Formats: sequence, structure tokens, C-alpha cells
Amino acid sequence: MIIVYMLGRLWRNRRERAEGIEILRKHEVSVLCVKGPELDLTTAAGRLLAGLLGEVDTFEVEQMSEREQREMRQRVERGLPPTGPRCFGYTADGTELVEDEAAEVKDCFHALLAGATLSGMAADLNQRGILNRNGKPWSYSAIRGVLLNERYAGLRQYRGELYPGRSSWTRSHGGR
Repeated sequence: MIIVYMLGRLWRNRRERAEGIEILRKHEVSVLCVKGPELDLTTAAGRLLAGLLGEVDTFEVEQMSEREQREMRQRVERGLPPTGPRCFGYTADGTELVEDEAAEVKDCFHALLAGATLSGMAADLNQRGILNRNGKPWSYSAIRGVLLNERYAGLRQYRGELYPGRSSWTRSHGGR
């Protein structure tokens, strides 16, 4: 017997579920769900129920993914800032500048154009006690991530496509 919290935690997709049901049937293994039924996979009825419950789980995951994709597309089309981790130089909601951080970002772009290295920029910020958005010292890769972030140019990217000129955060700050 296998004990799981929920059946959806045992298999992640249709292929895994079909293979798993067959393997467990062959070895005469039952599944006991803490939040759900006991499934005797040696019987046709148990396999049917496992398959049906698995399809319901798959439907819920796919439906949630579709909603999230629609929401993200709508945010891009309305020019709203991306969700996710806070972007250095912006508030948590992404709509307002954090002036001292924004000035550091601007200085990094100027330093890059003047020929500074990413490691040198990180060392300078660390020496001055400027921490990144996670409250940690700067590294080469952290500086690189900031300088490659299209958001600082007022661009949005969605599914590999850039959406220029649609950013509400640059319009409200004069294109900074």
C-alpha cells in the first residue's frame, strides 16, 4: 500500500498516471489517500476511479495555468509592471521608483558605457554598502541581471516577444 496526502501528489501528468496505475496493478498495490479514497488498483473500478480523479486534478492544474497566462497577457497589454520578485530600483508593486536604488542603476549603466567591468561595479557597490534587492552583497551575475533587464528600458517581454512603449511605470516617471 502507498499512502499519499492527495492522489494529485502521486502523479504529475497523464503519462505518469497511466504508467503508475499499470505498475501498481501489476504489483497489486493499493493507494490510500489521506484526503480522498482508498484505491484498490487490482480492480477495474479502482483503476477507473484513480484515472477519473487524476483527470480532475489535471483539469484543475491546466485551468489554473490558462487563467494565469491570460492574466499575464492582460498585464502586458495594459502596460502594468511584471509580477514576481521586486526589481531593484522599484517598489514591491513595481509602480514607483526607489530613488536611491534607481540612481545606483542609472550609475551602473553609465559605468558600463564608460568601460567598467561588471565585477568592478559589484565591488564598488559592495564597498559602499549598497545591498541588492535581496539584502545581499552584489555579484557579477546580479549586476549582469540588472543590466540585461529590459524593464529598465521600459520594455515588457511576454513569451519571447517584446512590447515596447507599453509600460505604465516609465510613463509615470518620465521614461527613467
